[in-house]
Amino acid sequence: MSNAIRVLSAGAAESLMGTRFTAETGLRIDASFAGVGVVMKRLEKSEHADVVVLMQPAIAELKGRGLITGACVATIGAVATSLAVKTGYPPTVVRNLDCAQTTEILAAQGTTFVADLPSPFSLSTHYAMAATAGSQSAQAAYRFIVSATNSPPHFLL
Repeated sequence: MSNAIRVLSAGAAESLMGTRFTAETGLRIDASFAGVGVVMKRLEKSEHADVVVLMQPAIAELKGRGLITGACVATIGAVATSLAVKTGYPPTVVRNLDCAQTTEILAAQGTTFVADLPSPFSLSTHYAMAATAGSQSAQAAYRFIVSATNSPPHFLL
């Protein structure tokens, strides 16, 4: 088994890549973040990854293509789309507002969370993580998923 686990992830899940897994296992997390479409193309081109973190429909599509294992999938949760403002600017000035997923707003330097988009404009994206069919360490992938989600993976698709 390698001393690292390779994770390809949508940017919204970056906060899941904490140090608890490394402290518990001694394995470091080698994570790469990109848009969902980019992550899917990288997997389709056989880029190595042990775990992938994407929207649930993308996980289902990759499973259908045989790129992930169906037995090692875990739901992470939903991320709301929210409004942000540059830090120090009032949230009432439209030109200072931006719209992104809440997790990306909270992780970004120089931005301040304002509010989730109100109904009927609200939008939540449901994310999941899965072990890839090409994982070089299925056991480490499983342990990472358990650590990141605080629950055992399950077949959800």
